[in-house]
Amino acid sequence: MCRENFLNYQKLDTTDMENWIKISNHPSPKEKSSIFVSSFGNTMSVVNGRHMPLRDLDWYYKGHGGGIIQNKENVVFPKYGLKAGIETEILTMHYIDHNLNPVFVGYTLGLDISYKGLRSNDSFLSNFSHLSQTVVSNKIIEQSYPKSSIITTEIIRDNKIIWCVRSLAGSKNMNINPNCMFHYLFRNKDILLPNMIFYSLTGSATSIDKADILIKDNDQIRATLDDKKIILSNTLRDEI
Repeated sequence: MCRENFLNYQKLDTTDMENWIKISNHPSPKEKSSIFVSSFGNTMSVVNGRHMPLRDLDWYYKGHGGGIIQNKENVVFPKYGLKAGIETEILTMHYIDHNLNPVFVGYTLGLDISYKGLRSNDSFLSNFSHLSQTVVSNKIIEQSYPKSSIITTEIIRDNKIIWCVRSLAGSKNMNINPNCMFHYLFRNKDILLPNMIFYSLTGSATSIDKADILIKDNDQIRATLDDKKIILSNTLRDEI
């Protein structure tokens, strides 16, 4: 099991590359529906600098491309979400080529947003609490999935840093072989269609949820991967 390698960078052929660039950069409303966003949980051995116990792998569907937020855009929390949880993670990108093969085209930094107040009030709504926006950097690292990376996350309030954590990410710092995660995701060939894009959050290195930080309207979250190789900076707003 898990002998396939889903995380080695591969170059697309000319036609697939043109489609990938078009859909990933400027998707039409129809093309947004071909972007599949999901999140793996309980994958990291260390979160917020603390060692985590071994737990069963989690997976959540987060929605299609309509829920993607880019760097410097506002993240708006809906009223029904109650309290927000945000986790900073490496996000992988797979493109389904014309032969229905998932091709790893690179990785970037992402923010996994969920509504922890929703699942705290009603535990049976846990899966629905992850059906939410995802912040994705528009800078892609066209390399294989990293063995080790450093993610730094800050919360800024009234121009002051009120919380800052550096944590390890990458395959060496995970409780599970990441290829196994994608083996489970891609083994059902019936869900794969040509030109689909899979954005996958691979597990939280830093978690505002686990730190019990209460997000307030107009807070700013700033995250960097490997000492500013990639930077995300987004303002967090409550729905009016």
